[in-house]
Amino acid sequence: MTMTDPSTSPNALPPEAPLNRQQIIASLEHFGYAADSDESYKIRQVLLIQALAEKEPWRAVAATMLQAVAEGIRPVLTNASYEFPIAWVKGDHHAFTDLREGANAAVVGARAATGYGEHVASEISAGLASRGVTIVSGGAYGIDGMAHRAALSTPGGKTVAFMAGGVDRIYPSGHQQLLTRVSETPGCALVSPFAPGLSPTRARFLARNRFMAQMVSTVVVIEAGRRSGALSTASEARWLNKPVGVVPGPITSAASMGTNALLGSRDPGVYVVTHPDDVLEVINSRGVKS
Repeated sequence: MTMTDPSTSPNALPPEAPLNRQQIIASLEHFGYAADSDESYKIRQVLLIQALAEKEPWRAVAATMLQAVAEGIRPVLTNASYEFPIAWVKGDHHAFTDLREGANAAVVGARAATGYGEHVASEISAGLASRGVTIVSGGAYGIDGMAHRAALSTPGGKTVAFMAGGVDRIYPSGHQQLLTRVSETPGCALVSPFAPGLSPTRARFLARNRFMAQMVSTVVVIEAGRRSGALSTASEARWLNKPVGVVPGPITSAASMGTNALLGSRDPGVYVVTHPDDVLEVINSRGVKS
C-alpha cells in the first residue's frame, strides 16, 4: 500500500521546497527505494523528525542524503528498534539486515586488553566465523579490533562494526585501515544509528552499545574492567532477555574484574564461554541456525 507523503498531509510537518523533496527522493531511489514505496516514505518521515531541531529541516535532510549518496552510505530501516528506526550502512547492507534472522554474536570487551584477552577474542571470533556466525563489535582498540580481524582473516568470515558516530567518521583513527577493510569486504559493513557527519560522543557510545545489543542474538564479553563500556552492552542485552556469554579471567587481573563479577551475579541468562561451541549452542537454542 502506498502511503501519503508527509508534505501533502492535512497535518503536514514543516513544508519543504520542491527541490529539497526531489533531492531526497532521488537519493533514496539511488539506493533502490522507489519514490512511492512504504520504505521511502518511512525513511523520509524519520529523517525529517530527527531534523526538526534544524532551522530548515527538509534542507538538512536533503544535504544528509546527498552526502550519503556521494559516500555510498545507505539508510536502512532497522525494523527492530523503536529507539533507532534507521541505521546508516557503509559496505554490504545485507550484512546488517541479515542480523535480524541470521546467526550472529557481539564480541566485546576491554580496549586495554591483555595478551590473554586478545588471544581468546581471536580464537573465539575465528571459530564462530568459520561456523557461519557473523561477528559484531564496536571497532575499538583491544577486544573489538581482534574480533573484527579474526573474522576478516577467516575464509568467508563476516563482521559488522557498529560505530558511535557517522560511518564516515572513522573512530578510532588508528583503526582507519581495519574499518575501511570492513566496509570494503563482501558480507561486512560499518553501521551506525547516527547520520553521516556526526562525531562520536560519550552519549553516542552508550547509545551505540544499546543499538548493538538490540540487533544481535547474543553478547559475548571477553575482559572488562569494573567500569567497562562492554558491561553496558551486556546489561542492555540482559534487559532485552538476550543471553550474555562471559569468558572468565584471572582473579588478579583488573581487566577481568567486570567479567568475573558478571559471572558471579548468578543471572540465569549469563553463561560461561571457553570455546566457540559454547556460543554456538546458545545461538542455536534460540532458533537461529548458522
